[in-house]
Amino acid sequence: MRKRKVLLLLIQVMVACTLKGQNIGFTQYFNYLLYTDPSQTGNGEYDYRVSALYRQQWENIEAEFSTFALSGDIRMGNVFFPQDAWGIGVYLLDDHLGGDIMQNQQVGVALAYHVHPDFQARHQLSLGVNVDYLFSSVDFGSLVFESQYQGFFLQPDVASGESFASDRIKNLDLGMGVSYRYLLNPKTRLGVSLASYGFINRQENFISESDSTGYNHSEWLARGFYSYQFSPKVGLESHAQIIAQSGVSGVMLGLIGRYSPFPTKPITLSLGMFRQFDVSYVGYGGLSFKNYEM
Repeated sequence: MRKRKVLLLLIQVMVACTLKGQNIGFTQYFNYLLYTDPSQTGNGEYDYRVSALYRQQWENIEAEFSTFALSGDIRMGNVFFPQDAWGIGVYLLDDHLGGDIMQNQQVGVALAYHVHPDFQARHQLSLGVNVDYLFSSVDFGSLVFESQYQGFFLQPDVASGESFASDRIKNLDLGMGVSYRYLLNPKTRLGVSLASYGFINRQENFISESDSTGYNHSEWLARGFYSYQFSPKVGLESHAQIIAQSGVSGVMLGLIGRYSPFPTKPITLSLGMFRQFDVSYVGYGGLSFKNYEM
């Protein structure tokens, strides 16, 4: 049994090491699953779940990148069969780029159905779909163009001479996902998932509507996890993610340790490290209380 556990962990490491590229998306994606994988909606041993994320980068160079995300979902069992369940949830995203030069707001709804084909409920197959509305805007007045330079000096009051179709873009997107989880034993769980987006063509730039309305934005996500509970207090998880979007691919691999100081109370502390291949190492710290995650 020990050899099997080590082998599963090594497989995740080897798969992630063979595919290199630029990572796109959240590092802590497992805390905001509805946004990228609708099959995870209501996918857990809970009645409801609330998750929040906050990210801030490059504040010291006056080009701040900040993102706030919030999601909530519920699990409803006993639908058609006693072991099956529905999941429904909503998510919100507020993203500010370059000190508010560009902003993105997104709201979505996700729905999933979870099937347990065996009477012991060790296997679970989940299918999900989500629909979201994305609003993007850019402040052209904060941008600087070559025509505003007189020699080596910037003249911000001089007209840029640039023409833009709009400073706002509105889009709809449709995503689908499928996942599989397996309870190997009371201490060991593993799972894989696949999700895809871009089923609705959308506008991708602010310069010309005709140049981008028919742009095919396609995105694929493949993920895997392996978790082992050493004791009621200590657990370990490994995560792997492969993402491909519009010809760009990326890989992420991470390891998280979880500690519950009071096994009788629903408090869990998390600490881990992620590797965005060809990009950086990212530390992770988390806190969960009952059905709330941060």
